[in-house]
Amino acid sequence: QRFLKPPTGKYYLVDYGYVNRKGYLAPYRSNQQEEVRYHLGQLHNGPPPRNKYELFNRWHASLHSVIERTFGIWKKKGGS
Repeated sequence: QRFLKPPTGKYYLVDYGYVNRKGYLAPYRSNQQEEVRYHLGQLHNGPPPRNKYELFNRWHASLHSVIERTFGIWKKKGGS
């Protein structure tokens, strides 16, 4: 399934299964040279972010969590 193209200057927040490209914000991934933590539990319960990629991922995961909770609330309201 394809997403609609985001309006100019806007972005869709996408999860780990998607790539970072224009209009889509995916979290940074680890590579062979460096481990980059992503999951909110790793970033809130562990040591603070070690670099700008982990800091971005912390904000990304936090926002992703808010979006997931919002959809959960909407689903409950629609099912009543």
